[in-house]
Amino acid sequence: MRTIRSLIAAAALLVMVTGAHATDAGDPAAPVAKLHDVLLDIMKRADGLGYRGRFSAIEPVVSQTFDFPAIGRIVMGKYWAGLAEQEQKGFLETFAKLSAATYAARFDGYDGESFRTVSDEKQNENNALVKTELVKGNGETVSLNYQLRTDTDGKWRILNVVADGISDLSLKRAEYASIMSSDGYPALMAKLNAKIAQYEADGAAAAGSGKTR
Repeated sequence: MRTIRSLIAAAALLVMVTGAHATDAGDPAAPVAKLHDVLLDIMKRADGLGYRGRFSAIEPVVSQTFDFPAIGRIVMGKYWAGLAEQEQKGFLETFAKLSAATYAARFDGYDGESFRTVSDEKQNENNALVKTELVKGNGETVSLNYQLRTDTDGKWRILNVVADGISDLSLKRAEYASIMSSDGYPALMAKLNAKIAQYEADGAAAAGSGKTR
């Protein structure tokens, strides 16, 4: 595992561990449990999977557990409505890929970590807060709180991750607004794609050297 900042970046993503057999439709903690299960799995198998294997394992789970259409509208703020439909679609696809790539790059080894649920509660019919902790091998903890909402199908999806009090959604909204204001949509997309490419290059370099960290 890397730094808390790395965890913030990973968490695709994204203002505000239960049993793996809970169902998404009725239990807001279920998407969080599903995400944690696969993260723990790719951490334990990091060396054998490599970056590409970790990405392939985490990508579908990220797509299933995060509400990217809602997240996209929030992080793009006032600029969202001004984008053409194809631009909105392109942003969401790239943003989702970056989220998976960040998880694959950051959760790149295992040193006795585990996830623990602190509490989960529905704030109303459509919003919930699930508080969890990443417990490191040395006993230190990182607070990971998930804000969830129901999507158009009535299923719970992750809207934001707050790591040790820092909102990923707020960080990205500020960063993307700054880029959109100064350089526009093409520059933002170029920056996101460059991050994805860098993760892939770093993963390839690590595989070539026989190291994953």
